[in-house]
Formats: sequence, structure tokens, C-alpha cells
Amino acid sequence: MSLKIDPAFIQAAEHRPKPTISDAGAGTIPLIDLSPLLHHQIPSDPSDPAITDEISSLIAAIGAACLDWGFFQVVNHGVDPQLLDRIQAAAVEFFALPAEEKRKVKRDEVNPLGYYDSENTKNVRDWKEVLDLVIREYDDGLLVLKNRWPEYPPAMRSVFSLIYIYIYIYIYIYNIIVRINIFK
Repeated sequence: MSLKIDPAFIQAAEHRPKPTISDAGAGTIPLIDLSPLLHHQIPSDPSDPAITDEISSLIAAIGAACLDWGFFQVVNHGVDPQLLDRIQAAAVEFFALPAEEKRKVKRDEVNPLGYYDSENTKNVRDWKEVLDLVIREYDDGLLVLKNRWPEYPPAMRSVFSLIYIYIYIYIYIYNIIVRINIFK
């Protein structure tokens, strides 16, 4: 018995990743320690002399990571590790469901949120599934962003709603950091 792969998943040779070491520094994703945010007040005025050296260093590290890599990993963010475990468990449980169950919350032409498993990159089907959700739902009559919460796992909605609180806080902090960094 041989392994058969649907040709829709096979990337043309010129588009496949090259197995080489990245030129982006030492090849280590930047780690940003957010603990200064837990111990220092963030001034909203970029000219405020109360900006501590720790916060200034944090702002510089985020800026460098964004410029050099385009992304970073955060540590010491203050989010309860048990909450992160519960979120991961809910996500694993959802994606382990049969396709028919996941497709009950499939996105459509009107609402781009929900389950999706047919995304393409360079006209080749991606080997991934997604469940797109937003923090704040939106409907202006033209654009509808409404979360499609699955029935299973039952705890998914409540667990994900808890993390939204942290996301709101960090979006607020990020906006302040961007303002401070822009005006330097």
C-alpha cells in the first residue's frame, strides 16, 4: 500500500521551501519579555519623562523585532498558564472533531468568520484548518463579522472569551507603544 497525496496539496518545486538556514540573525525568533508592563505604568504621552528605561528598552526591542523579523514571541505576559492550557485543549478538541461537525460553523460569502479548510497559497491548497474569530463582533449592514461558535467543545466560547480580556489590554498597550515609538 502506497501513500497517496491529493495533488491539490502539492506545491510546485519553485514554490517549495528551501532547506537552508535563515539569514535573519542567529535564526532564533525574538523573545520579548513583557514583564516591565506588569510593573510600570505606561504613560500615554510620548514626551512624558516618566517612561522608564525598562519600558524604553521594551519599546526598542519590539520595534527591532518588527523591523528585523516581522513578528516575535512574548514571554512573561501575565496570562494564567492554566487559561492557556484550557484554550489549547479546546482548540485541539475542536479540530479533532469530524469534518461534518466543524463545517457546521463554516464561513460563507456574507460572514468571513468561522471554520475554513480550503485556503490556497500560490494556487495550491494549504495543509491547515482555521477557525477565525474576532474580539468584537461587527455588522454595519454591508460587512458582517459575527463569531460562529461551535456546539462542541461546549467550553470553547467561555474559555476563548476569557482570553479576550488579555487581548484587549495588550492591544491598548500596543497602541500606546506605537504612539510613543512613532513620536521619538
